Amino acid sequence: MIQLDIDKKANFMKLPVDKFLEVIARAGTEIMKLSMKEDLKVTDKGGNDPLSEADLLANDILSELKDLVPGSWFFSEENEDDLIRLEKEYVWIVDPIDGTREFVKQIPEYAISVSLVRREKSLFSAVYNPNDSLEYQFNGTRGTLNKVEYDRVYKPTVCVSRSEWNKDFFKNLESELDLEVIGSIAYKLSLVAQKRHLGVISLCPKNEWDIAGGVALIEAAGMVACDLYGRKFHFNRSDLAFGIIAGEEDWVKEVLTKIDLSKHFAKH
Repeated sequence: MIQLDIDKKANFMKLPVDKFLEVIARAGTEIMKLSMKEDLKVTDKGGNDPLSEADLLANDILSELKDLVPGSWFFSEENEDDLIRLEKEYVWIVDPIDGTREFVKQIPEYAISVSLVRREKSLFSAVYNPNDSLEYQFNGTRGTLNKVEYDRVYKPTVCVSRSEWNKDFFKNLESELDLEVIGSIAYKLSLVAQKRHLGVISLCPKNEWDIAGGVALIEAAGMVACDLYGRKFHFNRSDLAFGIIAGEEDWVKEVLTKIDLSKHFAKH
């Protein structure tokens, strides 16, 4: 378990950020335990979309977050969606394991993604790769809880999805950008927010649980994230995002000016 060292003064609006982080850290601990299990139970939700027992256990643990903010709604990839959430003031947007494909293959590129949204904006968010670090922001103030030492050397590469790469979605962009394949969009956004990579691009539709946590980290780092048309994100809505590009504002503007990424948008 991570030893939490939280600045109590950061608890604006009386939100128990320390307790949020404790729940997320506990979910990460259980995920790591199951990552070593030889007979891990995995089913397929369809379309090569795996669901592991670790996803379900982490989801159960993370659902405790809703009890820490009375009246909040818990919107998770692993729960059936109910559009009544659109009427709620506070909504947790959660992916228990973003990057389950990597997780079941024991590739350490996956993450818990959490965002507490109020009126389409994130108050608190966290992205936690248990192999790496727990990155979070609260009301625009960033924090890090490190579990292991890792290389923070900056790499001027653009992170892209393994599945999108394998489908040749970036074939026509290889000459324009220095690309690096990394799993989990939430984890990639966290890496860019930490300035460990130049940027991230995804050419596929994104659910809110994929990106809500990471986008808030990007914005708290003074960077920008938008869809492939250059539109900023608002959360707790009913529509999918048209891909994503994130990084320093000048770089994002340069890419969107030079390359019409919307022409490369993949609807699947």
